[in-house]
Amino acid sequence: MKPAEKVKPDVLPSNPGDKPKPIKPPKKVKEPLTKEQLRARKKAIQHGFSIFFQSLVVGGSVFVAVFSDLLFGDSEFGEIIKRTLGKFFDIGSLISNNYLRILETLTVLLFMWIIQRIYNAVVAILVPKKLQNGTTMLLLKSFVKYVIGFIGLIFILTAWGVDSVTLLASFGLIGLVVSFGAQSIVEDVISGIFLIVEKQFSVGDIIIIDGFVGRVTEIGLRTTKFLDIANSDLKIVNNSQVKNVINASLNTSTAVTEVGIGYEEDLERVEKLIAEEYIPNFKTKYKDLLEGDVLYLGVSALADSSVNLKLAAKVQESNRPKVSRLLNREFKLFCDRNKIDIPFPQVTLNHKNGDSFNQK
Repeated sequence: MKPAEKVKPDVLPSNPGDKPKPIKPPKKVKEPLTKEQLRARKKAIQHGFSIFFQSLVVGGSVFVAVFSDLLFGDSEFGEIIKRTLGKFFDIGSLISNNYLRILETLTVLLFMWIIQRIYNAVVAILVPKKLQNGTTMLLLKSFVKYVIGFIGLIFILTAWGVDSVTLLASFGLIGLVVSFGAQSIVEDVISGIFLIVEKQFSVGDIIIIDGFVGRVTEIGLRTTKFLDIANSDLKIVNNSQVKNVINASLNTSTAVTEVGIGYEEDLERVEKLIAEEYIPNFKTKYKDLLEGDVLYLGVSALADSSVNLKLAAKVQESNRPKVSRLLNREFKLFCDRNKIDIPFPQVTLNHKNGDSFNQK
């Protein structure tokens, strides 16, 4: 039998009596921050300094106003502080003279918080999770929040001695003046409500308005935002101007392209190759983008220098431009493999002497 081999340590000791030292893992090299990360860090630091400075100013003002007697005594500067900041931050007198009103205000705020939590619980129980973030539910949530806030404001102002009847009448008069002075805004809001309730289109749909093609990113009460598919520009349209809309996302769209072959090519041979090679290969290669068949629609035109063929594919509207480009690309490769001529315009020049030649 062979003697057992000795296991060598990872690091041999320099002296026979020393213990082997463990191998230290290599230190991780920190990757440098990108420009966006540096910009975000700088912005966060500036925001933190701004909050700190504002808190310092407010805290210092409150401290000086509350402890002006201890800091300045009966000096002239102390009197100035009492007549200015002291009136706003005389917390002791404010609580002692209005503690009932403060308690009533806190009670109203607690009641508003409870009503809001009850509404959220009812929505969570009765409305499916998929619909909770929909446009209609978000609008309803905002409406309920503002109604609760308005009613709470009326109760709080009433607790502090404001006549609620006069206040409501004032709000009604202000609303009447605003409705006459801002008719376009009122029209936009009403149109927005109908857009949301009737669900003519939803966020994420592809729409066409007067030749503009874009994706709906936000539906608001006054405006609707669309993202231009071609160049990613954001278009903001007043809801009253959203007219003659085509919703291209309701059904599958058709990506159509027109390609040309030379007049000298055998049309029947090309059509057979398209059916046996081009269409099966395209369907296999781009099956994730397709929503139906790839179709050969026949000869679309006998052009000046080419026989034009039309191809189509069923896709989602968001993928239509991309699939149209892919149809062109794959047809070019298909023609290269099968030695099919793709013509380009040619011009025939006639000379006075009767000679002619073709210029490509």
